[in-house]
Amino acid sequence: MYCGEPECARLAEISPLILYLTLRIEIREERIGCTQNRNSENHRRKGADMQDLRDKVVLITGAASGIGRATALEFDREGAGPFILCDIDIEGLEETAAMIERMGRSALAIPADVSNHESVRKAVEKALEQAGHIDVLVNVAGIGIAGPLEVLSMEDWRKVLGVNLFGMLHTVNLVYPHMLERGSGHIVNIASGAGLAAPSPYNSPYNTSKFGAVGFSESLMLEAGAHGVGVTCICPGVVKTPIYETSPIKGFTEEMKEKLPIILSAGEEPEDTARSIVKAVRKNRFLVVTTFVMKAFADHYQPVVAVNRFFEHPRVSQVMIKAYRGARLAVDYLVSKGHTAIGMIAGSAKPLSLLQRFRGFRDALKDHGLPVVDEWILPGDPILGTGFKSARKLLTEHPQVTAIFTYNDLLALGAIQTCKELGRRVPDDCAIVGFD
Repeated sequence: MYCGEPECARLAEISPLILYLTLRIEIREERIGCTQNRNSENHRRKGADMQDLRDKVVLITGAASGIGRATALEFDREGAGPFILCDIDIEGLEETAAMIERMGRSALAIPADVSNHESVRKAVEKALEQAGHIDVLVNVAGIGIAGPLEVLSMEDWRKVLGVNLFGMLHTVNLVYPHMLERGSGHIVNIASGAGLAAPSPYNSPYNTSKFGAVGFSESLMLEAGAHGVGVTCICPGVVKTPIYETSPIKGFTEEMKEKLPIILSAGEEPEDTARSIVKAVRKNRFLVVTTFVMKAFADHYQPVVAVNRFFEHPRVSQVMIKAYRGARLAVDYLVSKGHTAIGMIAGSAKPLSLLQRFRGFRDALKDHGLPVVDEWILPGDPILGTGFKSARKLLTEHPQVTAIFTYNDLLALGAIQTCKELGRRVPDDCAIVGFD
């Protein structure tokens, strides 16, 4: 992404990526959304009803430009307000506030450095003093520093992690307890597609911070839902924001910046991302991947799909999709991709869960009018090694198989390695689905 002409040979050293994504990424939101009974009172997480955003108090970091500004304006169009806007760019912050006020809503601009906990504490205190409460927190503030690992200093790492990861930790640390007291609220963390996969070299601090943001968001979601607080993690690809112009590039020539228009040409406008954010809050969606390129990337590099970590309910005992439903979704997904010969590798551990998955797998194949190809493994076998053996036997005896449904992620990894050894490319020649 940041490689200049003389350095392009570095890219040749980057081996093909194998991306481990959960099903919630690429089995489209629309499909998963429609698997639930929309008329059920239990479908929506307790206390996280944000369908009506009118008069909701919204606090946004990184509000001076880009996604932050666009999100504030989009919430404003939905009738939300008043707004608490935070950023270190005072001029841009005041411009955003003025834009909102011209639309008839009040906006309080508070200069704040999210990497500094004390600065955030003062901003949150002032926000609560002025607005009384906070309904929606949107963590947008982010920076980047690009360059080969060997030229990046520890200060570079501290700067990026300080804003991108600790910035949202600081705001959540101060706003989340307030939401718990009220029993309602919604937190949006802007991560990145680079938090699901690292598709470009020379961007290590940014990628690392975004992987952390995704992990933190999932951890927060597991706890917050039971208390009426919704959580959304937004993972865009390239968005046309000032971060590409303001991020330092180390170890390369200034000519690299001339390449930015090429990168940005495949991106989306901040307003597109903002619409996805508001929609996710209204529907209480957790993980949302945006931009065409990121979705296409996720679709192409998806040899393993972990099914049952898509969460739709607040209580931890009920958050996972039932194994039966998850198995059916996985088969539906594979069939939608053109697979008509699907094999299964299964084990005897956790028999109730396994039987649910196996039943869902078989029922889904039956519904699609497809045959069932099984390969069971024995109890006590080393799972990873058995994944190799079972996949080899399955693919050797049934060469028509173009997709394998496995009991867990270790079996899936064994199957992937076997496919490589047999010259079957993953996922082009053989797709692997693994429950985690």
